[in-house]
Amino acid sequence: LTLLVLWKLKRLFEQKSILIVLAGLLWIMLFKAYTGSAFFSDVLMGGLLGALTTWHIVRLDSKPDVDISVLLSSKGVWWGLCLLSIVLTLIWPLPTFSFWVAILMTIACLVTLTDSKPLTGQFSFKVVLGVMAMLLAGNLLISWAGSFVSFSGIASFIVDTLRFPILILFGVVAFRMPWARK
Repeated sequence: LTLLVLWKLKRLFEQKSILIVLAGLLWIMLFKAYTGSAFFSDVLMGGLLGALTTWHIVRLDSKPDVDISVLLSSKGVWWGLCLLSIVLTLIWPLPTFSFWVAILMTIACLVTLTDSKPLTGQFSFKVVLGVMAMLLAGNLLISWAGSFVSFSGIASFIVDTLRFPILILFGVVAFRMPWARK
């Protein structure tokens, strides 16, 4: 995501930007492996997949006949990703894939229900800061609610599965409010 933001700001190929991104990614990779929250091979594969995804998006956007915004807001793309994640969940029934199914289903439903209408106008810094604070508070509230259930039970799985879809819905509702745009 950071690479896409830097690319849109036309600072992707500046040496300072590349060094900051690489240092940040290395920091995250090392500490995910150190804390045991991910295997080092998982972190490397995630970094590789993220870099490939960014490279393909940048490559698609450079083609004059492809509008990347229209492509990424199309129903077919999101429902296709949703179907792929369901197949992966059936093959490997891991909680992570279930989380992805929930996230992609939420996004696919939002794209379908909002008819892929892009947001117009700009958001003020105060609105963006307010939405960020709301999302952080929502995440803390979900974490607090999850502390009342057994860590190894089905209730914990449900709380963790619904965490990001709820936050996505909060963010979409907040940014689609008429007061949010200038």
